[in-house]
Amino acid sequence: MKILIISMLFEPVIGGAETTVKNQGQILSERGHDVTILTSRFAGTKNRERSGRILIERPNRLMASRKSGFLFHFTTFLSFFVFLFLVKRRRFDVVHCHMTHYPLLLGFLIKRIEPCAKVVVTSHGSDLNVYGRITIWRAILKWLVRGIDFLFVVSHELEQEAVDIGIPKRKVIYIPNGVSKEFLQVKDDSELEFDVLFFGSVKWQKGIMYLLQASRILEKKKRIIRIAIAGSGPHLPYLQNLSKKLAVSNVEFLGKVSKRRILNLLATSRIVVFPSVTEGFPCALLESLAAGKPIIATPVGEMKSILVNDVNAIVVKPKDPASIVNALLDLLNNDEKQRILSQNARRTISSEYLWESIVDRVLVYYS
Repeated sequence: MKILIISMLFEPVIGGAETTVKNQGQILSERGHDVTILTSRFAGTKNRERSGRILIERPNRLMASRKSGFLFHFTTFLSFFVFLFLVKRRRFDVVHCHMTHYPLLLGFLIKRIEPCAKVVVTSHGSDLNVYGRITIWRAILKWLVRGIDFLFVVSHELEQEAVDIGIPKRKVIYIPNGVSKEFLQVKDDSELEFDVLFFGSVKWQKGIMYLLQASRILEKKKRIIRIAIAGSGPHLPYLQNLSKKLAVSNVEFLGKVSKRRILNLLATSRIVVFPSVTEGFPCALLESLAAGKPIIATPVGEMKSILVNDVNAIVVKPKDPASIVNALLDLLNNDEKQRILSQNARRTISSEYLWESIVDRVLVYYS
């Protein structure tokens, strides 16, 4: 099959949606499918290149230095539209759009022009969770999804949200995110680099500000812990300024990191924290479970379905730095509890969450 994947962001930007696009694209191409990824261009990236067998297309766009905000999205949409409908009139058997705003609109338009193409869209959470409260957006989404084949959602919470909007239930398909086998092979390093790790997209939905506030409370208690924030995103400058304002000296912002570095950080960090305000199903959570890390997380999105308090994680209230503090102290003072959570975390990850199994499920709907 000739498969087009439309993703606003891709390498060098790495987040949950980008991880999904990369892993699914790689496996599909390894199975003999012709995969093209259409994504936004930034300064320093190439218009066209190959990553393994995958063709990556980055059409020119205005203001290529912007990576977020209205102008980023507007110029990206224009570049995609020109590329798809005015420059490259390639036919694809499958078009897979990621996010339910303008990638979905592009998929809708492709379906109108090429009715035989299979068009699906994946909601990763930050779209439905953020825009789902806006009445006019809900009406537009309902109309657009009726014009494509399927809406994939990565959590049962998003599945219910889509049905509540009025999207036909037969079109809403729950397909979770996945995890690579390498994370199952992570072993703790005897030389710890950090006490606490967060990794993923750095945006307000991830609730990282509450982790910083918890760090400040711990410093006042004379308990200094080393915290790593690994990842990039639109919220990073705000968090760096907040860290200075709170005068926390123990937080290190690592910025964009490679997969190899993430594997290393998981091996050299004691605890992983996900203080999210809203979520879909973060790939970083699955990777941390597979690596057997003690986890502190909030019960939002699919995290509340997969995590059991005091079994495979400590579950804390969203937007509550004090509960993060209590959970951290509980774990840092109890090596046996860390060991139990670690064992149960790894047991949580069954073969159904491996990317190969996820792609098997996706291909059913592509066909």
